[in-house]
Amino acid sequence: MSSEFQLPVVRTQSGGKGGWNKELYTPKPNTTYIVDNKFVYHTDDLGRVRDSSAKLDELVAGARHPGQQTKAGGDDRAMKASLNGGGKGQYGDMEREWADAIRQGKSVEVSVKVNYDGASLRPSS
Repeated sequence: MSSEFQLPVVRTQSGGKGGWNKELYTPKPNTTYIVDNKFVYHTDDLGRVRDSSAKLDELVAGARHPGQQTKAGGDDRAMKASLNGGGKGQYGDMEREWADAIRQGKSVEVSVKVNYDGASLRPSS
């Protein structure tokens, strides 16, 4: 993508239990989302998250929308607001390291690049 091309920007809030932001259920194609003034997502031409970044500096209790994790492909995610959960495997280990750093008063800068096979909605890496 050319650096001259600028994606439209949507600034919004994630919402919370009982009031999730429905605008985030189906992201617009080729758009930059800034969520909660902390999380930045860029979508591709199919509306899939292609990369995300955040500066994590506090631990928050994570609320989950009962159907959204399944809709988004199970526990696959580019970024999550809460690091208090019990993530599994290497990703869970990494989240626990981030949480430990935040508890020590440090901030954690995270960038995630997401790859897809063809038009699949499930990330391949």
